[in-house]
Parts: sequence; C-alpha cells; structure tokens
Amino acid sequence: SMVNITCYALNACDGLTIDATNAITKNVNNYKHIHLEMLSFSESVMFFNGFGYEEEDKSDQYITCNTLDPYMQYPTNPSLQGSSELRQRAENEYDGNRLPC
Repeated sequence: SMVNITCYALNACDGLTIDATNAITKNVNNYKHIHLEMLSFSESVMFFNGFGYEEEDKSDQYITCNTLDPYMQYPTNPSLQGSSELRQRAENEYDGNRLPC
C-alpha cells in the first residue's frame, strides 16, 4: 500500500519521524511506497526510507520540497483580496527563510 504524507501548515509536522525500517525488512522495495511532501516549514522532521531522496534515474522522488508553489490557507475575507495585508501575511510565512526543506 502507498503512504503519502503531506505537511501543509507552518509547523504542522514538527517532530515528525518516518522510519520505514520494519517495512523494508519485510520487502526491500517497500521504500518505493513512502512519500513525504513538505509544503510549509516544520522543525525536526526525520525521514528514513532505507534508500534515499530519489531514484538514481530521477523517475521518482520520495521527498518533495515545494518551494515554488507554497500552500497557504487564509480565512476567506473579501477585504484581503489584492490588499497589501494579504501580501504581508504571505511574506511572513517565510520570515527568516523558513522554507519547507
């Protein structure tokens, strides 16, 4: 079975540990079924799949660090649309270079 873990919100996955030791002991190819996608910054995330970041031929990535299309959820508020306040909130997400990975 496939395991996809996505960290959406800032610090949502703080302290997350993904350790596939038991899975790869049962079948060495189980690493292919474990994926982590970081959409926002989290501290102390540990990912161990027994293989690595991606396939050598780059056909599959097991950790995705989305720095180009960050996911930011804000309350629906018409007064924020297009406002400088919305831009400031978005910039604050990455204050101190807290990128997803």
